[in-house]
Amino acid sequence: MSNSSDHVTICIPAHNAGWSIERTLESILVQDYPDIDVFVCDNASTDNTAEIAKKYESRGVKYYFNPVISGGAEGNWNYALTLCDGPLVALYHADDIYTQTMVRKQVEFLKTHPDVSAVFTMMQTIDELDRPIRMGKRLLPSELKGITFLNFDEFFNAVLKYCTFTPVPTMMTRKNVLNEVGNFNWHIYHSASDIDLYLRMAKKWGPIGIIDEPLHQYRISSTQGTEIIAKGRTVLADYFRVIDSHLNDEEERKIAKPKSISFYEMYKSIDLLTCAFNLIEQDKTDEALKLMKKALTVQNFNTAIKRPMYFIKLLIGLSLFITASLGAGHLTVKMINRILSLRKSWLRKPI
Repeated sequence: MSNSSDHVTICIPAHNAGWSIERTLESILVQDYPDIDVFVCDNASTDNTAEIAKKYESRGVKYYFNPVISGGAEGNWNYALTLCDGPLVALYHADDIYTQTMVRKQVEFLKTHPDVSAVFTMMQTIDELDRPIRMGKRLLPSELKGITFLNFDEFFNAVLKYCTFTPVPTMMTRKNVLNEVGNFNWHIYHSASDIDLYLRMAKKWGPIGIIDEPLHQYRISSTQGTEIIAKGRTVLADYFRVIDSHLNDEEERKIAKPKSISFYEMYKSIDLLTCAFNLIEQDKTDEALKLMKKALTVQNFNTAIKRPMYFIKLLIGLSLFITASLGAGHLTVKMINRILSLRKSWLRKPI
């Protein structure tokens, strides 16, 4: 390992990533920043992930096998981070692609802003064949344009208003930051342990940095953990447990602006409707109706007027509430499923 203060260890957690990891490694090994180590941390894969990763050992890739799946993906993220001695650490994913300048630009950002705890980039979504898709580039919300870093107050309010806009597979941080604030609390927050870590970084160490360029190509596929988790879920997403824990802190509640909280409550209502939708599919209509009553408030509709997509989702939820009350919820769910399937197919078509 290099002794350079700008040396980067790139951690790549993987589980059954044989179909994609070669393209990921190729994109990392052609970076225009040479001072890197690359670790593949295999979380008990049963496919050919190990075989493919080991082919790259001659090019400096180090392969580690994690025999315990404890904590799923997030647990393996922590395992990967324990292997890094620093000083700079990047956590990249085994099914994504990284543009050639990404590492250099992130290192330059951290050098320019020594008080920043971590830096993230924006992304372009791609399909299984590496083709850009109609879901398009995920850039910063217009309100945050031109901002290069956010302190805790700013970041917390931005997360309330826009949910998670700092994608985990673009994270580059400092090893000493992780030493001070800890790694991912996957045993508490599961799939939302990433936003929990970023909030802790911003609060305990320093601002969150953002490079508003799509330097990362984020792959959308049916094998993603987020796809699998969302299907059939009947309780609020882990994200809301993280944010609620911060809002329950008296001092942090004072930091949260009323407008930001309104947007947060609207997002929670949309998630409750998703849970109700799944409950109806599971023949639990009475439970679904209780959730929909909680979600379909005048305040949430008023907030959603400023976000047309969410206003439409609330209207769909209202129609589901009415039909479910009349005993026709299953028919509405089938129709919505068909519409959502067509929309997903359209969004995932190559540009």
